Amino acid sequence: MQLAKQGGMVRRKKAGNRYSVRKDRAGAAVKAIAAGGRGLLPAFLKTMTIGGSVVLAVVFFLVVSCGLLIGYRYLTHHEYFALKKLEVSGNKRLANVEVLSAAGVALGQNTLELNMRDVESGLLANPWVERAMVKRVLPSTFRITIFERTPRYWRRKNEELYYADAQGRTIAPVTANQFTSMPLLEEQADMHDGAVFSRLPELTSLLADAGLPFTVQHASWIRASQAGEIELRFDDAGLTMGLGTDDLDGNVQRLSLVYQDLVRRGELNRVKALRAHGRRVWVQTHGSAAG
Repeated sequence: MQLAKQGGMVRRKKAGNRYSVRKDRAGAAVKAIAAGGRGLLPAFLKTMTIGGSVVLAVVFFLVVSCGLLIGYRYLTHHEYFALKKLEVSGNKRLANVEVLSAAGVALGQNTLELNMRDVESGLLANPWVERAMVKRVLPSTFRITIFERTPRYWRRKNEELYYADAQGRTIAPVTANQFTSMPLLEEQADMHDGAVFSRLPELTSLLADAGLPFTVQHASWIRASQAGEIELRFDDAGLTMGLGTDDLDGNVQRLSLVYQDLVRRGELNRVKALRAHGRRVWVQTHGSAAG
């Protein structure tokens, strides 16, 4: 460091400048801290306010949830809502106890605890139930209305007899306690019978309109033939009828005309089978192959 004399005094060169710079830097740092402190305090208070609001919201939500849960448990265990009356309607084949068992509903249950979707699903799981409606009438009544499937035929399935609906779709096994004699849908292993049997409702209507004394329900058995006919056997009359499905309406009308002509001539007792197919009618008599 160099020293210089001036007016009998010794002073440091540049030392004063160095200290001055350090002092200025320190002052700027203090000012920055002070300024930062003034900015941080409002931000801190704002953060605390937002955090407090969130905490209060969470606490409020928990309190409300707990209150609702306690209220729900109270209502679903209170005797006021216990089932005292069960109403079942629409059932013909199923007994009331079978309907209630399928629905999973019993006296004494809390009506608010019953899940309506589960009740409906239980009812629809029964093969006899086609549709179901359920309704609770507060405080203690529950109503069940069912629409059963209507059996029209018997049908074999896995060597067992089943009831089948108007389209030939199986419903439930034939049992001793639910026995009703019905036409048997005879199926052949090499035939696709479903398409033929699906036309049975149409055939039922056509036979009724044609004025014939035979109905589908009077038949002993019904089957699809290799020739594309619907065959119906009437044991009481000793008669077999065959109707081509390509022109079912026309074939029914033509067969009806021939049948009425046989009645007028008094020759019906000689007839074994009548077949209408391809716009023609064949009459088969006893002791002959065809006539």
